[in-house]
Amino acid sequence: MNDEAMLFDPEKSQFFQLNPTAAFVWDQLAQPSTVQGLADQLSKRFEGALASEVERDVDKLVEQMLAHRLIVVLESA
Repeated sequence: MNDEAMLFDPEKSQFFQLNPTAAFVWDQLAQPSTVQGLADQLSKRFEGALASEVERDVDKLVEQMLAHRLIVVLESA
């Protein structure tokens, strides 16, 4: 599992395997961030990717993580 990650949801006894890109996003989520902020970090990591495609893909990934309750949205103060 080179640069991949494995997550486990004990409530559902379900594993989630993250590819290297998703694992990078997961690591970035150790600190609160926005989709745009995550896309910017990902674009820096993987040079040559189109910013619009990166943001679309990050948005899709975040929606999937939210749907599986792997992450939550924090309300701004």
